[in-house]
Amino acid sequence: MTIVGIIVLALLAFLVLKVVVGVVKFALLAVIVIAAVGFVAKKLR
Repeated sequence: MTIVGIIVLALLAFLVLKVVVGVVKFALLAVIVIAAVGFVAKKLR
């Protein structure tokens, strides 16, 4: 395993981690928004 290979792998892992964190944040936000909308809809009925 060369130094360059290790650096490339580290960069790839970092990018994947950033994407995963972004997706998780987006999913949590979506769940919160859906829950809030559902709660408001119930209150209005």
